[in-house]
Amino acid sequence: MPIRLPSLAAVLRAAGAAARRFPVVSAAALVSAAAAWWLIASDGDSRDAVRLLTAALLALPLGFAIAVWQERGAPSGEAAPTASRALPGAAVVLVACGGFWLVWPRWTDEMIATRFLHLAVVGHLAVAFLPFLGRREPNAFWQFNLRILFRWVEGVVFAAAIFAGLALAIAAVDQLFGVDVDEKAYAYLWVACALLFHPHFFLAGAPRELGALERETGYPPVIRTFAHLVMVPLTALYLAILSAYFVKVVVTGQWPSGWIGWLVSGAAVLGILTLLLASPPAEQERPAWVQQFERWFWPALLPAAVMVGLAAWKRIDQYGVTEVRYFLSALTLWLFAVAVVYTWRRGLPLIGIPASLAVVALVTFAGPWGAYRTAERSQLVRLERVLDQLGMLREGRIAPTAGGLEAGPATQAANIASYLARMGGEHRFGPWLADRGVVVPAPADTLDAEARDRAFRTGALAALGLAGYRTERQEWVWVSREEAGPVEVRGWDWLVPVTQPREAGTPWPAGDTLAARVAADRRSVEVRRGAEPLVIVDLGAALDSLARWRLRDSPQSQVAPDSLLAATAEAPGLTALVRIRRAGLRDSAAHWRAGSLDASVLLRLAPPAR
Repeated sequence: MPIRLPSLAAVLRAAGAAARRFPVVSAAALVSAAAAWWLIASDGDSRDAVRLLTAALLALPLGFAIAVWQERGAPSGEAAPTASRALPGAAVVLVACGGFWLVWPRWTDEMIATRFLHLAVVGHLAVAFLPFLGRREPNAFWQFNLRILFRWVEGVVFAAAIFAGLALAIAAVDQLFGVDVDEKAYAYLWVACALLFHPHFFLAGAPRELGALERETGYPPVIRTFAHLVMVPLTALYLAILSAYFVKVVVTGQWPSGWIGWLVSGAAVLGILTLLLASPPAEQERPAWVQQFERWFWPALLPAAVMVGLAAWKRIDQYGVTEVRYFLSALTLWLFAVAVVYTWRRGLPLIGIPASLAVVALVTFAGPWGAYRTAERSQLVRLERVLDQLGMLREGRIAPTAGGLEAGPATQAANIASYLARMGGEHRFGPWLADRGVVVPAPADTLDAEARDRAFRTGALAALGLAGYRTERQEWVWVSREEAGPVEVRGWDWLVPVTQPREAGTPWPAGDTLAARVAADRRSVEVRRGAEPLVIVDLGAALDSLARWRLRDSPQSQVAPDSLLAATAEAPGLTALVRIRRAGLRDSAAHWRAGSLDASVLLRLAPPAR
């Protein structure tokens, strides 16, 4: 039977129909793609582009979940909710994502990342259960989630194939016809495939008439085989290992390992996914080992959940609450409760799992009981306790001591203060310090948001007198030159830009072309004429000096003195000067290396000997 491929017109009609059916999701995809293109055009420096991108990405799952839920409430025969019926759902998406947009500037980078992931989890969980809320349709719930999962994976494969094919075509035009193609073209293309093609492809295949799925009995053979013969045995083995470890903990009295939480979380996710794939409600006949797995999975999770709870409690007792420990504790309580309920009432619909988890995620997001405020209060109490131990807290005000501090408590206080500065920023931690008599110098207005956060953390530790006690490393520092016009080339013969080849082993230009590259060690620059090496300029001392200057002498500004932004070297008949314009320095094995480098090399030929 011949395969009939859809025409371009059919593809465009399907995309148009998907956009009309899900206008909010389609608009969010367009906005997210535009924001991503904006970010690429700005070389990743636009905070406003990141702000728009994160807000738009949150609208994708939330808008889809609400749209499908509204479709189920539409009168029979109505293809999609009317504008008046769809407006409340669109308003919910706009308020949720608009609220994220509005509070975004008051968050540090780490706060943005954690809250974005938190809300993204809520949105994706809503996709799984919201269309079936209040309906007893366990088989439709199973069929719907299987179909959208397949459609999403299929879209990834298609988008990757389109990107790979078009990227190869662009590379071929570049290499064969000498067309100068901007490297950003590949990033623009990837965004188009990932944020335009994939969402609309997914939407075009979203199931309709979800109630009719309750009568579906289809069970793809490949899923049945994979779930029964691969996932069930692997999950059972995983649970057996965790149960044996629980026995060891009980017998030896040894406290559970700190990373047991990740193991149990992995086992729970794998096990729940296995239950969903191995036990469709419409499937009446299942192998005996699958039935035993369904019977004993939830009871087997109970001791594992207890271990996670004990491990989390121990670390909270020692080091207080952090966001990660809060989430681990909340997930442990949820997992224990779900395991008890599903052990006690076998055969309960699995829709309760994503629905209850979404409720937990929402409850823990905001409010004084939420993860972020609870962690902040806990760490502030710890900081006050340690400062009091150091003799730095008097009548509720912080007064740095004149002499040296005890290294252990001072290091602990410095790490707590650094954590609070990262997770609270100058908007939350700054006022707390001011109330206790510590004023942190305001970061310069000319700095971007990331640099302001970093400057505030450094300034807070310095104001507390704890700058020299912090143990956590700062992996990256950024420096730049204050440009004051064109580069002075008087007295030099050549100016060569420094490049950073994308791949090791990239050939040097042929002929007599001068070229300069960052060496593989990222601490030197090599200059060649064709294949002939001319000189290697060692940047190690300059990079280390720049990092020390940035961390110690200039926490609020990355504009470095010109004397620190240069390195020289000589070779027979040649003098070379590397002039650094901007650099991102990365701490690696006690040395600073050029993670990114914008520089040029000035070359001067020695006069011939007489």
